[in-house]
Amino acid sequence: MATIKGTSSNDTITPAFVSPGVTGGIPSNAADTIYGYGGNDTIDGGDGNDWIDAGSGNDTVSGGNGDDTIYLTTAFASVNGGAGYDRVYISGSTGNSLNLSTAGIEYISGGDGNDSFDGTAQTVALHIDGNLGSDVLKGGSGNDTIYGDDGNNILYGNGGGDHLYGGSGNDTAYGGSGNDAISVGNGSNTVTGGDGNDSISTGTGNDTILGGRGNDSINAGSGADSVSGGDGDDTITLTTAFSSVNGGANYDRLYLSGTTGNTLDLTTTGIENISGGSGNDSFDGTAQTVALHIDGNLGSDVLRGGNFNDYIYGDDGNNTLYGNGGNDHLYGGTGSDTVSGGSGDDTVSVGNGNNAVDGGDGNDSISTGTGNDTVIGGTGNDSINAGSGGADSVSGGNGNDT
Repeated sequence: MATIKGTSSNDTITPAFVSPGVTGGIPSNAADTIYGYGGNDTIDGGDGNDWIDAGSGNDTVSGGNGDDTIYLTTAFASVNGGAGYDRVYISGSTGNSLNLSTAGIEYISGGDGNDSFDGTAQTVALHIDGNLGSDVLKGGSGNDTIYGDDGNNILYGNGGGDHLYGGSGNDTAYGGSGNDAISVGNGSNTVTGGDGNDSISTGTGNDTILGGRGNDSINAGSGADSVSGGDGDDTITLTTAFSSVNGGANYDRLYLSGTTGNTLDLTTTGIENISGGSGNDSFDGTAQTVALHIDGNLGSDVLRGGNFNDYIYGDDGNNTLYGNGGNDHLYGGTGSDTVSGGSGDDTVSVGNGNNAVDGGDGNDSISTGTGNDTVIGGTGNDSINAGSGGADSVSGGNGNDT
């Protein structure tokens, strides 16, 4: 173990030779500390877990075997970490381009320029930090952690379960294969999860998000976002300011927050489970061919089910609910609601408002609260419990009704 200090000239510091004026001996097989200082230096740490500060200049640095830590300025000529887990920290305003596989680097932090760090061929977990500048950062087949930081960055996770952090600019992030976690900031970002069960979160910008294959979780922030879940059972969270949404194939959930009402065709958007915000929403699942879960949440909503056994919740507000086909469960909530069961054996429950309920065809079960309700059982053997305290108008319709 040695502490070796170069000069302001062009020094050579290697296990085979050191230049005149260099103090501290030669690099050993132990953990050496080496300072290059000024000049265009050639440094080889040799074996051992070395700490190397090359200093300013067009330096050529090799860490050798061992887990090395290397500090460079952006003016360096070349760097190779060698065998082991090697860290490289770069300072300065010039951008650099490095192939992390051929350079033997597993951990890198760039300078202030526009860097390109490519770890595509690496098979171990990488840590890549672009730092300042608009960087292009590529992981390998391991479980990589990649930070874009400031600037308009492009991040590639490639294989493995990667963590990608875009930072404050307008970033583009590709998760690749694997179960990735992708987070970008408040710029206008483009995010593609790729294969795997990905977790994606964005900020306040107007983002474009594609979940890709897999069961993805997407939290799109508060911008006018365009979101597509892709294949898989996706969960999407949006504010009501979103631009467009499509769940894609399989069973997809959409949760909306905010005060603006939204109008969505659940068939064309590929949504099977939806929860609205606090505005007046219109959700139409008429043409859907699977069972739906529709929750209007706050606001006076118009909610339409499809031809299967749907669950529809009006919640607060004066809502209008349509079960359409199938054996549906319809829950009006606290307002004065209008409910049509449609065909099928439906279960309808409304609260204490002044409600209008039509069970439609089928053997329906209808219950109301304390308001002044109008209830029509329709065709079928219906069971009607009109509640108490209200001046209700009840018609059983055709069938043996109770």
